[in-house]
Amino acid sequence: MRRAWLFTFLGACTGTGTTWDPAGPAEALRAEAKLPDGRIPIDLATVLRLAGANGLEIAFVREKVAEAQARERLAWERFVPVVGPEFTFRRHEGLTQGTDGSFVDVEKQSAFAGGRFRLRWESGDAAFAVLSSAQRADASIETLRGAENSTALAAGLAYYDLLREQLRARVLEESVRISRKLEEELQLAVEAGRGFKGDRLRASVQATGALVSAERAREAAKLAGIRLATILRLPPEADLAAAEEEPQPLRLAPPGTRDDLARRALESRPEIRGALAELAAARHDRSGATWGPLVPDIQVDLGAGGLGPVWSDLENSADYVVTLGWRIGPGGLFDLGRRDLEESRVRQAEIRLEQTRRRVIEEIRTAWVQVDAGERMLDLVRQEARDAEEALRLNQERQAANVGLPLEVLQAEEALTRARLDYYSVVIEFNQAQLRLVAALGLKP
Repeated sequence: MRRAWLFTFLGACTGTGTTWDPAGPAEALRAEAKLPDGRIPIDLATVLRLAGANGLEIAFVREKVAEAQARERLAWERFVPVVGPEFTFRRHEGLTQGTDGSFVDVEKQSAFAGGRFRLRWESGDAAFAVLSSAQRADASIETLRGAENSTALAAGLAYYDLLREQLRARVLEESVRISRKLEEELQLAVEAGRGFKGDRLRASVQATGALVSAERAREAAKLAGIRLATILRLPPEADLAAAEEEPQPLRLAPPGTRDDLARRALESRPEIRGALAELAAARHDRSGATWGPLVPDIQVDLGAGGLGPVWSDLENSADYVVTLGWRIGPGGLFDLGRRDLEESRVRQAEIRLEQTRRRVIEEIRTAWVQVDAGERMLDLVRQEARDAEEALRLNQERQAANVGLPLEVLQAEEALTRARLDYYSVVIEFNQAQLRLVAALGLKP
């Protein structure tokens, strides 16, 4: 991000900023779309869109980008001279020492009105400061991109957490319905003298247990909705509900082997590009500490206007001063402490870069394992759910024909509930793994 000097100077003088709106987004979700129970349905696409627009973390990082860009402009402004009017009045009364060493009693005064041009260039430091600030501005932009991806990932994961608990509550409510129906049938059988009260109580216990679990799932869904609304910066009263009835497995990650995806991530992750920019900035700072003091400081002071004893009697006057100099000691030549400091910061940046690379590879490998395992489990849990549904149907028929035992129906219902929960859990975990893999590649989910 290199800017022309004039463009930067004018931009610093005339540019306008944007004000962050702490009140949150406008009507992000339509009120008329509410469900009968007052909850607001939301799908994954809407979640990802709002995450990029409204996240507080993103708003904060955007301001950090603005700060870094302002620092870059400030670095350029070190090359800009100070120009302005100058009015000076001097008066002396009493003794003063002449050029020959004698003291004389005099009264004198002078007035000056004109303009002054001052330029102070710490040339070496200023040049390297421009280079390092430009790299840090680039790094801040990469940090923003990484924050956008991270926020989108967090929102997507929170959405699927909400959906998981909703589906869990629905499955358990169905379990309650089946157990209650069996309980009613067994109660009639007990009253008719054909049933065993213990079977009815067993069905009642199973229904009550499922009801308690369903209530916990509804509570967890409420908490997941609160978490999602917080990430999306929606109004506190927003009661969210996942719009999906049946989750479908996502296929978001691009094709390729694990090693191919790891290489791609190392090239495209904004965190790595940002760490590289920070390393480049640290190296520029080190060069500034090493070579900057060898470049002389330049001072230019030009003044022109009218000089005279009083304001009404001024005549043309001008003075010009140009100075070149070097600093020796702190902040200049032979400043070993500063050089050691910048050298240490370079090594720290190199370590952070390596840490980031290793973390990216770990994220790719972890998400890859999760996606690969999910692919294999999807077919298994589908078959498990189909078999459990068929087993329950057959046991219900046997029990209705007074051939099977009520306990067999309860066990089949338990197996069906477990199979359905397994299926939804595997699908949602697979979709979350897909989101993690996409984010690990440096792509926005």
